[in-house]
Amino acid sequence: MVGDGELRDQVEEMIHKFDLGSSFLITGWVDNPTAYMKVMDVGCLLSRWEGFGLVLPEYMACGLPIIATNVDAIPNIIKDGENGLLVAEDDYGSCASAVQKIFLNCSLQSKLVYFGKIKVKEKYYMEKVDADTMAMYCSVCKE
Repeated sequence: MVGDGELRDQVEEMIHKFDLGSSFLITGWVDNPTAYMKVMDVGCLLSRWEGFGLVLPEYMACGLPIIATNVDAIPNIIKDGENGLLVAEDDYGSCASAVQKIFLNCSLQSKLVYFGKIKVKEKYYMEKVDADTMAMYCSVCKE
């Protein structure tokens, strides 16, 4: 698990409760999460709230299929069944099923990765994000 959050203590408690310590590594905050993405099979963002979810375009750029919660801004980035799979908040059974679905369906996995890479190239490349951000700041300053 890459990153950190307010539920880390609860997650660690569950890992110990179910004797899964040898199966988990929790990195805490890292400056270069893409280094970890290179060894992942699936990118998951299981937030309860999310303003943007920068990690999602990063997952897409790294060629990872994505599972994310259907909350806040996430559905603006992930289209269920097209460039990722959306699950309900706190529905861990659906998340586990989605992981299984990706592993058992190679064509689905390829589709999610393919359309994820297209979305990154169309919407999240540096020059476009820079221009969009500058345009937004300029429009606010004019008001």
